Amino acid sequence: MKKLLFLGIVAVFASSVQAQNTYLYNQDFESYPAFSPPNNWTNTIPGMGVYTGRGFNASKGLDRNYNANSRRDSITSPFMGVVAPNTKLSFMYRVVDYIGNIGVKHFLDPGDEIVVYIVDSLSTTQIYRITTANHVDTSAFKEVVVDLTNFEGRTVKVRFSVTRGTSSLFDFNANFDNVAMYIPQVTTSIGELKEVTGLALSPNPATTETSLRFHLEKGGELVFRLTDMHGRVMQTLPKTYFGTGDNRIDFNIEGIPAGVYFVQLVGASGQKTLRMLVGN
Repeated sequence: MKKLLFLGIVAVFASSVQAQNTYLYNQDFESYPAFSPPNNWTNTIPGMGVYTGRGFNASKGLDRNYNANSRRDSITSPFMGVVAPNTKLSFMYRVVDYIGNIGVKHFLDPGDEIVVYIVDSLSTTQIYRITTANHVDTSAFKEVVVDLTNFEGRTVKVRFSVTRGTSSLFDFNANFDNVAMYIPQVTTSIGELKEVTGLALSPNPATTETSLRFHLEKGGELVFRLTDMHGRVMQTLPKTYFGTGDNRIDFNIEGIPAGVYFVQLVGASGQKTLRMLVGN
């Protein structure tokens, strides 16, 4: 197995940027004051607010404590933009215990639910519902991606509605972060890098270093890139020859802000991409 060690962030010019997605709206709540409602979202009383440590990787995020049966609260975003063909909505959510302790209580009881709506001038439409049936019992954030094809041409908002059911046994906190509406990169003109198989990152999520492992059916030259969600190149390795068989690229991500990134291998016949989460 060939192992290539690659450490450090390499500066590149903006002209080398290749966007992953086109973002119509992208909100991580870091710009809002802590312990307050986001000032351009509309919430019910008492409603949700922005709190430190309630977002992805202990950043700021939307939080609401549900400590009474039959309580229902909702929060609605500002207008995010006009839905274009192939537009997606994505967000991250988790459930933690009554006072926000991570790992203590992260399940939903019967009757508890989180409902996601798309709101426009015509209607309020449910697009996703989280209950005991599909909620993952973990204190980690889960990313949800919903296709918005049915709303093409409309200017929309997103609404999160959370209910503590009458039969609920435990209080809980609902947390939301990284709310985005985007158009995925069109890749039909870029072929798949078929000579590369077994593409994997370990660890993922990562905090300081990680490794990209892959197998080459036939040796050849490849370019390695690490980009953020806006397509900005954070690290790059110029065209390098890799031999037939198992290969590995170790790279240092220390100092890169927490969030979602993309790792790419690009060759003459196309490219392959993996999503990577960087933690604190």
